[in-house]
Parts: sequence; C-alpha cells; structure tokens
Amino acid sequence: MKRFRFDLIFYVASYYLGIINLFYFLNRRKQRILNYHHILPDNLIENNLLFNFSHSVSVFKTQMNILSKRFTLTHRFKLQNSAMITFDDGAINNYTYAVPILNEFNVKG
Repeated sequence: MKRFRFDLIFYVASYYLGIINLFYFLNRRKQRILNYHHILPDNLIENNLLFNFSHSVSVFKTQMNILSKRFTLTHRFKLQNSAMITFDDGAINNYTYAVPILNEFNVKG
C-alpha cells in the first residue's frame, strides 16, 4: 500500500511540476509503435471488459486520421517522428476491417 501511495504522489507531483511534459518533449521525435488487437464493426462493440482490447471501425479510422496528420506512418524501424502500426495476431477481422482503412491512409500494417 505504501508503494502505491508513493507512486501516486510521485505521478501527481510530476504532472503538476511539468516533468511529464519534459519527457514528452525529450521523446518527441522518437518512433512510436502502436499495437492493435481486434478491429470490429461498430455494432459489435459493447462497453464491457471483454471488448477493452478491441476497437471499432470508426474509432480505428479516427485514430489513423489523427496519427497520419501528426506522424509519418511507416513499416520501417528507426524513422524519426514516425509511428508503426502492428497487430498482435492474424485474426480475419483485422484483415477484413483494418486493411481497407490502412489502405485508405496508404499505411502498411
């Protein structure tokens, strides 16, 4: 319990002192690697624990839109200010729903 309390106090202090913003600033040009699990149609997503690892098609498309404006989306390592999109398994729904969106933004996943 003491460890949790210390971590919470440290996080709150870091946030309000701007230390977290300093780390964001220092890492601003590094590559981000984003891992997705499942992309499902909007009507299949429910707000329960089972679907916490899944994204709806509309949310995934919105995220790709935001990411494509902020980063260079790539499949190559060590490019500054870029993001790499990965999927942790080969589920057919990722191919069915995610690939058309990735193609729309000219991204290899």
